[in-house]
Amino acid sequence: MRIFQYSGTIETIKETPKLISTPKNINGNIVKQLKDAHEYVLTFLRSGIKISSGFVTQYQIPERAIKEAITNAVV
Repeated sequence: MRIFQYSGTIETIKETPKLISTPKNINGNIVKQLKDAHEYVLTFLRSGIKISSGFVTQYQIPERAIKEAITNAVV
């Protein structure tokens, strides 16, 4: 599996891609790839920490939605 991170919110096709970082290669069996991809994508989506009852990482998009999107993309 290979994960790319592009800048911007609108898809544009040009000769040079607007990559933010070097693409990440994820290897292993499918279960390991899904787990590693989920963890890697969540690192980009952290928006803060909720402290009401302890330290809990908050994400811009629900964690469950990320898992489902990655799984659907692979399937």
